[in-house]
Amino acid sequence: MTGHPVGLADIAALADPVRRAIYLSLQDGTCPQSRREVAERLELPLEITRFHLDRLEREGLIISEVSPEERGPRLGRPSKRYSPASRIEVTLPPRRFDLLGRIALRALSAIPGAGPALADTAYELGADVAKGTGKPGCGGIDILGELGFQPFRDGDHVRLRNCPFHELVEEDIDLVCGINLRFMEGLASGVAEDLGRPILDPGPNRCCVSFKSRDFT
Repeated sequence: MTGHPVGLADIAALADPVRRAIYLSLQDGTCPQSRREVAERLELPLEITRFHLDRLEREGLIISEVSPEERGPRLGRPSKRYSPASRIEVTLPPRRFDLLGRIALRALSAIPGAGPALADTAYELGADVAKGTGKPGCGGIDILGELGFQPFRDGDHVRLRNCPFHELVEEDIDLVCGINLRFMEGLASGVAEDLGRPILDPGPNRCCVSFKSRDFT
């Protein structure tokens, strides 16, 4: 899930209560929503909804995609569907943990045998996170949400709308996605709720890992 870097000026766009309600509605949705769907969900006029969606997109807080299956009010004009652009975090001054991650990845990628060791550590950390939430019986969906993955159910899958490791993926996609998969396997092993089987399932605007129900092969 991408978008331009979000700063204080962009966050200020959410001070408007209607705009904030629209943004939160998109965050809660399981898939991108059309302008009409947003308007109906929040009981807003279409033109007011369009105005606020345009502002949110201009500030980089949401993104749009053209849906050729759905036509707008004019013949032959495809409508847009909207979804959140990123998970918002603001620190002053900004912190760049991604730089440390890139340094570590570059160093580790040059060490023979580092990949399996990283995968094992990722699994152990995932299991530790599941067990260390301090919430007995805490569901996996809740934990994934707290970690910033923005999980949602999609048929027989639990998919993850956000990739917290997006910047690091550009360094070494195979290594990062492999570590992510092992982390999710460890997490799934320790949660009370059966999330399903973690699998590599990359797709546009979502994390490379999803959880597939064990009832489906």
